[in-house]
Amino acid sequence: MRAPGRCFIPNATTGMPTHELLGFVGPTRVLRPERATVSRACIETAEGLVAAIPGLLGRSRPREDAVLSWVLLPGSILWLAPRSAEHWAVATALPVSRREDVAPVLGAGEIAFGFVQPEPVWASNLSTGYCPPPDCLERLCLHLSKIRINTNRTILQRFHFGTCSCQPDSIQVLSAEEPFECKSCFLPLQKVRSDL
Repeated sequence: MRAPGRCFIPNATTGMPTHELLGFVGPTRVLRPERATVSRACIETAEGLVAAIPGLLGRSRPREDAVLSWVLLPGSILWLAPRSAEHWAVATALPVSRREDVAPVLGAGEIAFGFVQPEPVWASNLSTGYCPPPDCLERLCLHLSKIRINTNRTILQRFHFGTCSCQPDSIQVLSAEEPFECKSCFLPLQKVRSDL
């Protein structure tokens, strides 16, 4: 059953909803045309990951962990991009000026791959553009496992996102262990909803 205001991707076998799509909730001021062009790579295999990392980092051989932005699109399409890339630009790859034109995602955040082994050292759901729920990290790990990238030792950094009336234009980022309250006035935060 579909809840009002939400968009689900149905399971191909059962037709029941399995994954919630997340819309862009960040500030529209970041939707600038010059930010839309990003270097990105679609990761479909472990070999493709190894081949993509040097180009995304801008150097032939990584000297430390490769920290990148990630977005997971419907159809289990994983895009990686340099850490400085805006998640909306990685997902959409087109200039947009309205929230409604930004591509929805199943998850977004940052991920670090080891420079010795192409395995994720850590992954997070840190994206103030999409404010994805922490469970999107399980979707990411499942996708990586399906393409034979080991995630058994990956540290998952889970964040929550909220707003407060004392700073209405600001999205506050809290770790899962922190109390869900404003860092300025200590009142409870309003949860940011990014589901469509």
